[in-house]
Amino acid sequence: MTDIHRCVEIRSNKMNSTKVKVDESEPTSVDEPPFHCRDIKLKRSKWVTDEYDITEFLLGRGKFGEVKKCKERRTGRYLAAKFIEVNGQQERDDVRNEVEVMKSLQHPRLLQLYDAFENKDSFCLVTELISGGELFERVISDDFILSEKACVMFMRQICEGVAFMHSQNVLHLDLKPENILCLTREGNRIKIIDFGLARKYSPSDDLRILFGTPEFMAPEVVNFDPASNATDMWSIGVICYVLLSGLSPFLGENEPETLVNVTSATWDFSAEEFDTVSQDGKNFITALLQKNPKHRMTSQECLDHRWLRRSVKRESMGLERSLSKKRLRRFKKMAESCKCYACSKENGSKPYIKRKKDRIPFLFNSVIKQTKFNFYNQIDKKIIQNDFYLKRNQPTYRVLDKRTNVDILKDLFYTVVYRSAFAIGCNAHGKLFET
Repeated sequence: MTDIHRCVEIRSNKMNSTKVKVDESEPTSVDEPPFHCRDIKLKRSKWVTDEYDITEFLLGRGKFGEVKKCKERRTGRYLAAKFIEVNGQQERDDVRNEVEVMKSLQHPRLLQLYDAFENKDSFCLVTELISGGELFERVISDDFILSEKACVMFMRQICEGVAFMHSQNVLHLDLKPENILCLTREGNRIKIIDFGLARKYSPSDDLRILFGTPEFMAPEVVNFDPASNATDMWSIGVICYVLLSGLSPFLGENEPETLVNVTSATWDFSAEEFDTVSQDGKNFITALLQKNPKHRMTSQECLDHRWLRRSVKRESMGLERSLSKKRLRRFKKMAESCKCYACSKENGSKPYIKRKKDRIPFLFNSVIKQTKFNFYNQIDKKIIQNDFYLKRNQPTYRVLDKRTNVDILKDLFYTVVYRSAFAIGCNAHGKLFET
């Protein structure tokens, strides 16, 4: 075991059990890639079982399909095989986009693609095998000691991964705790996963999106304003807030209420959980949770921030104190009990797992049915056919990229459906929607 993955075991006299404290020493070497850089091409003439032995060891399951452990026959290397079912050309194009995005993201902090296969009704993406589990599952464990210093280690790596993505002109657009995995159970290395919603981006683009996990979405996403690198930075700020306190700054009783909280961008550090958090940590969050995207730190500015800088002596910052996990466990429990767009009670899958058949994971699921007729009643069907493709019989409506006169219709769509749905959800709770 290298110094990067070294852990310290502490004996607890009271509990008579072994406590695991994350290695908080700075790595002395560059992380080695899981395998050499590969020129990956989507294989259509063969299937994954022609080159790999698929085990019955299930790594994950969601409505998109399954992830299983596999072994490459040629090298004996163990990897992860993600099976994705597709229905229609748009879903097929979405998975192909995911493959292209992952091919451009060769970085130690990002999940690496090893191989890819496509057949008539499904895809299989073969990736490196990550054995440490979800970051949040690990830090709330009874045998894990969570300190602010450990949070610094994790947040720095998240920012490193996102900084590389942004340097490659890619937005993740779905950063959340469930998409951060630990490389091993004992070490301090993490990986960002799940690039199904990632998009290539140029500052000259007018990229507007209608998807995300509500409490981690940025205000500009909720308001259907242009997305940018700053959209990912907002999500990083929310993740940091949750990791340090176990509290969600914007989570409401339901989706509409959560979205109102996000658009108001009102939050504070008044909870007692922040009493033991350093001022630098609070300043870091404050610089990210800015309603105006232009005022948020960039990923590189985050890495240069005093809270994350390696040159700063952590001992003098008071980061050695253990953080309370009570709220963190409660947050995890609330997230698992929430009614989410892709939470399958039948198969026991966890919330927020993207369903590949519903590439747009969320858009006012609870109120959109009450407003969908407004859209069709107020927009000429011929214009819709020429400029938008609305796929019906889905949990949510989605606007795809078949556009010729998008500037005219996007505001109409936003006004009629988006804000109407918002108003219904807010009025039901006696809250006002800021137009």
